[in-house]
Amino acid sequence: MPAPRRGQSNAMLYTVVVFVGISIIASVIAVVFYIKYEDQQANIRQAQSNFSEMVSDGDWRRIASIVGEKKTRETYFAKTNDYLDQTLILLTGGPLDDTSAQEKVASAVADVNKIIVSVSGPPCQIENFDSNTTGLIRVIELLEAKLKNTTDEKAATGQKLDELHQQFKTAKDTSIETERRLKAEVDKFKQQADNITLKYNQLEQLLRQTTDQRVATLKEQRDQAVNERKTIYDEMLKTQAQLETTQDKLKQLQEQLWAIKAPPDREVAAHKPDAKVMLIDNNIVHINIGMADHVYRGLTFAVYDKSIPIPRDGKGKAEIQVFDVRQNVSAARVIYSETKRPIVADDIVANLVWDSDEKNIFTVVGEFDLNGDGGAEYDAIDRVKKMVENWGGQVSQDVSVDTDFVLLGSPPQLLRQPTVEALEIDPAAQEKYQASLERRQHYEKVRTEAQALWLPVFNTERFLYFVGYKHLSNRLDSF
Repeated sequence: MPAPRRGQSNAMLYTVVVFVGISIIASVIAVVFYIKYEDQQANIRQAQSNFSEMVSDGDWRRIASIVGEKKTRETYFAKTNDYLDQTLILLTGGPLDDTSAQEKVASAVADVNKIIVSVSGPPCQIENFDSNTTGLIRVIELLEAKLKNTTDEKAATGQKLDELHQQFKTAKDTSIETERRLKAEVDKFKQQADNITLKYNQLEQLLRQTTDQRVATLKEQRDQAVNERKTIYDEMLKTQAQLETTQDKLKQLQEQLWAIKAPPDREVAAHKPDAKVMLIDNNIVHINIGMADHVYRGLTFAVYDKSIPIPRDGKGKAEIQVFDVRQNVSAARVIYSETKRPIVADDIVANLVWDSDEKNIFTVVGEFDLNGDGGAEYDAIDRVKKMVENWGGQVSQDVSVDTDFVLLGSPPQLLRQPTVEALEIDPAAQEKYQASLERRQHYEKVRTEAQALWLPVFNTERFLYFVGYKHLSNRLDSF
């Protein structure tokens, strides 16, 4: 039995050895796995630390809403990096270098600051970025506003330039006209100087003659002037005698004619009414003439009592001015009215110049005091002529059988005939004297012919009364 017992002991020994070996191997494997586990835990902690530096827990939970949609195999980090590259490309407008995000952003910030400095002053602090005060969009808006202002300023400058060109053209035309006028005056003065030089030479030649020669020459000139004056005087006496004879005969014929038939009233046309008052309401007068009768706004009328003829002096109880014209009626405002003689219906109105059917012909001469200040205005006669023409009348220089009325102002001032000393001071004094003499002679001629033709003659005051303009003439904006 001893042999079988030995075999059992060997088997047991092998079993123990195998078990011990397996235990050692298991222990080694366990130690190895533990070491690997600790390394993995350290890696996990490092990864968590790195991840925490990249994104916070709050950002991680809402990273999908922050980044937006991504492709299936695309990471949020890659998507964010694409957004960054797109934004920087949009800012810089060109491809990006293969560098870090920090360098890319720093390069873009430098480019943006450079642009902002060039268009809007000192560099902006991108770290403290304020979208209301800086940034490319704000810069673009500023540039757009600046461009618009520049465009508007350019348009305004162009308009001013056109105005300056027009002013320059006007000034140039005025300069040319002034130069032409001054040249004409220079030619005139030159002619006067030549005449004075000629007279001076004649006087000098006369002075160089002997006393007897000068006496003889002067005596001859005196005798010639006396003879010429005597001839003119004789002709004038003859003409005056003929005129007196003719006037006496005319007077006798007129007396014989008036003995048969009374002479006509030469001012009957001036006393003819033009319209009637239809209605008066709150200082507004309605008259029975309108566009059909060629009435226009601004026309004035004198108002007279319906039961009394128009007075010889033409002074009415009121003056009115038309402001509204209809087909057959017109409305006029009251310019002046006597308190004790109010305007009533059927009162008559008249204007010496205006006529609904024909143009009256006026001859205007003399000097006129239109505003009643006691002195005649230098351009009064031209203003009176213009007023007559504006009111539908016609102005004639001379009196004729076709003349209807004569407006006779004060006699024109006659200058004193200049002496030799006065001519030396003012060479044009003789021409001024001659012009004043011609105006006075024309005035006397018109007055004489008007009396001879029995034409109605009006002075300044009567004329203003007869046209209903007496009280308007005192205003600064009259005429």
